[in-house]
Amino acid sequence: MKLICSLFVVLALFIGIQQTDFVFAEDKNINFFLDKAWYEPRDIIQIDGWINDVNSTEIQIEIINPDGLVVVHQRIPLEEVFEIDHKIAAFGESWQETGFYQIKVSHAGESESKLFAFGNFNPRTFEPKINLDKTTYSWTDIVKITITSPNDNKNIHQIDKIKIDISTRAGVLSDYTLEENDFSDGIFSGIVTLTGYSGFDLNQDGRPGDVRGYTGGPGPEEGNLAANPSDTIRITYSTPFYDEKIEAKAPVEFQQGTIQWVDFPIYADSKALVRVIDNDMRLLPETPDSIKVLVKSHPQKYSKEYTLKETERNSGIFEGKVELNSKDKMSGVFVQPDSVVSVKYVDTTLPSSFLVKKLDVIANATIVGTQEKELQPESIPPWVKKTAKWWSTGAIGDDGFLQSVEYLVDKKIIKFSDNSKSDLDRKPTIPHWLKKTAGWWAQGIVSDEEFVEGISHLLKQQIIVIRNSQ
Repeated sequence: MKLICSLFVVLALFIGIQQTDFVFAEDKNINFFLDKAWYEPRDIIQIDGWINDVNSTEIQIEIINPDGLVVVHQRIPLEEVFEIDHKIAAFGESWQETGFYQIKVSHAGESESKLFAFGNFNPRTFEPKINLDKTTYSWTDIVKITITSPNDNKNIHQIDKIKIDISTRAGVLSDYTLEENDFSDGIFSGIVTLTGYSGFDLNQDGRPGDVRGYTGGPGPEEGNLAANPSDTIRITYSTPFYDEKIEAKAPVEFQQGTIQWVDFPIYADSKALVRVIDNDMRLLPETPDSIKVLVKSHPQKYSKEYTLKETERNSGIFEGKVELNSKDKMSGVFVQPDSVVSVKYVDTTLPSSFLVKKLDVIANATIVGTQEKELQPESIPPWVKKTAKWWSTGAIGDDGFLQSVEYLVDKKIIKFSDNSKSDLDRKPTIPHWLKKTAGWWAQGIVSDEEFVEGISHLLKQQIIVIRNSQ
């Protein structure tokens, strides 16, 4: 049996279907297509395809009707060449609903799905549907558009395209292109980036134009559309297979920002992470943006302004580290244990329901104490834990494990102060009963912090003696 790919090439060369070059899907494990985009009652649904990486000897095929009921559930054995070549008859009591059906092919825990139309053949019966990924957009948001229209799947062997119109009060994109997601899919998608309105002065520096506010682009992903706050984005689409023009719309509005301390608890003499989420401040979609926040301590009344950077371009999430210092009043924000530290972000892009032009968004936190620089788990090299495992099993002697302890002390991963007057001639020692604990640590039963704390205590009590402690 020839592979489906080879069959496509033969058909293209010798039959010349519509003189069209075949376009193949991305390298997915499950690849299949249907012979038609719609079916009438008692039609035969032909499913062809292939599996790239076969981990099972069968595939599962399900068909789900518009009410969400499974009308077909079959397990099909795979041929030696891993092809899918199967027919399903579209008739019976379960095939009563007219509309969009979903067919899902599953193999070894993975699945791929497609939609097709079913009913007494009348293409105008199947109304295309427009779906937007959000109910409300910010003026610099990304709009993801999906149109389900199986009748526009004109060629089941290639990716088809459709044209739509997108508009706001500030701009219009005519004949914007959407592309079919897959062969014989009938689902068309695209992305449009809202670029704001160039007349605004968000940073209040007296110069408008903080956003670009331009419109242009052919689709399906490089489109840009200007948008005012309190605007509406409209998508309209018409097809010869349906009498009426369909439309979808969503409001475009400023959104209130939020602010938070990310690190808890918050210590003095540390750097605490602050996060602001404000989709309105994604001003330049091509590059990460930045905003300002003010950090202030109470009752000390020390303050400092910090710049937060957008985590990635067009994320609308801004983060930065704030230095909290209990020793140096000139470095960072001066705080003491039990101080209250506040971070303030001034939101100048507010929804129309707000009667003010700007709003102070504040998050407070209490300093719980001075952070001591204790062990971080990643500070211990992997070879130390491996040495502990060998020692616990008797593969190496005490000296090998003592060298590991000495290394941790030397690198200040284990800290202790030894002020006792011990015998300087005493040889390095280590109790053998510690082997069980070392073995538990090597297995992950005891944490790094617990192990280091235990070793530190034994060193202080001189139960363990090493050269570094003398």
